[in-house]
Amino acid sequence: MRHAGRGGAALAEYLGLTEQQKTAWRVLREERREAMKPVVEEGSALRKRLREALQAPSPDPTAVGEAALALEAHRQKTHEQHEAFQTKLEGLLDPAQKEKLKAFEAARRTLGAGRDGRRGGRPARRSPEAPPIEG
Repeated sequence: MRHAGRGGAALAEYLGLTEQQKTAWRVLREERREAMKPVVEEGSALRKRLREALQAPSPDPTAVGEAALALEAHRQKTHEQHEAFQTKLEGLLDPAQKEKLKAFEAARRTLGAGRDGRRGGRPARRSPEAPPIEG
């Protein structure tokens, strides 16, 4: 239910959401959107800080390391926020709907949707032991 924008109506129909669930889902998503605005800005600033530290004429290893660590801490924080949001959304569902959502997300991963829910996202990480891809 992360990506309930354009495909949200179809997912809501697939899950069999009631009108009350749809309303609660929209409210939670709007609250999250507003709460995430400063977090997104912070992430942009942290990425810029790292990029500038790396592109300095003589990069300071301490500055690069501190910027990288700050960005990683921010990523972890946003991951935790996402998980908390996902838990709230799943709390709106009955057990049968939760099972349908699990099946939907598994299918989405299998079909190769990216992290942002769209096809052609970041490729999956391959295990070093995996055989080479032939093509």
